Amino acid sequence: MAPITWQQVGELERQSSKLRKILIVLIAGPSILNLFFGINLSLWFISACLALAARIFRQLESVSKDLKHLSQGLEAEDQVYNWLELLPPDWNVERRIEVDNADIDILVTTPQQVTIAIEVKSHKGIIRLEDNKLIREGMYKLESDFISVLKKRASALALKRGLPSIACVIVFTNARLKVPHAGIDGVFVRDLIELIPFMHKIDTQTRKFNALRRIKNNLDFSCAVKEEEESYEPPKANSENVSLEQLIESLGFLVSDAYSAKPHKCYKCREFIVVFTWSDHQMWSGMMPPKPIPRSLKYRYSASLQKKYWVNTCQKCGATQGDSFVHSSSKYGQNEIWTPISDATPSYTR
Repeated sequence: MAPITWQQVGELERQSSKLRKILIVLIAGPSILNLFFGINLSLWFISACLALAARIFRQLESVSKDLKHLSQGLEAEDQVYNWLELLPPDWNVERRIEVDNADIDILVTTPQQVTIAIEVKSHKGIIRLEDNKLIREGMYKLESDFISVLKKRASALALKRGLPSIACVIVFTNARLKVPHAGIDGVFVRDLIELIPFMHKIDTQTRKFNALRRIKNNLDFSCAVKEEEESYEPPKANSENVSLEQLIESLGFLVSDAYSAKPHKCYKCREFIVVFTWSDHQMWSGMMPPKPIPRSLKYRYSASLQKKYWVNTCQKCGATQGDSFVHSSSKYGQNEIWTPISDATPSYTR
């Protein structure tokens, strides 16, 4: 089924309004002609009008039911999408991803590059598990096997995008859940309040898994611990001569080749760190940088500027490194030396 949009809901509303007008004419028309114009209509004609009115009424009921169902579904999607604005800026959120003539409601990519497919459901009542399928208690049953449908769409999207796998989550915005927290055939079921903490948990577990995999592959143990704890250990010896490659290798996170970087001494802790810039970047700009955004770029408020903007921060102490100090050419008339990430550290580009 093709994805439903608010424009299609509007078409259903117009269709519903048109059917109501026709129904009024069929029911009230014969009486008006007789009372106000003295036209005597045959019993056959009146019976035909009433039979047609009954058919139109059934069609109106069906359209009204579809309209209510689709409107609730789209409102639930809007609610979840707006809720995901609470995620940090380095999380990527996409909406209405088309696959196999259908769609995945929301797709989230975490900083650890874990892709999560979210299917939003607005059903009310009690949802429980029976024979590895979700069912709703009461007379109104669920219209399909949500678990199998989402798994099929996620597999098709993973194949299309060349991803190893996609985690699947079904989110109920109005129902009361009586389902296990463990995955059901690889699909997790959560309510809206649990969604963001659950995705943070997936991202954290993936980071730990990556750290353990580094250890298993006989890489340096300390590097794996730093990646897991998101810590920063600046080089101790001869810091004045530390290379940009050494600094970026110490970050513990990937940096997209959309960025350029240079070494910078933090004004607060006096350690050498990495600061980033990107194409079309302007000082004190509130325009979002390219995704995925490095963790040390933060959207922070400046008391002196009386506004928020994207600013570099220290990877060790977290102190804000104002644009006036990072972009020295704008303040001191010097030429800035920025190195593209792809040239500085090929192993850390995307």
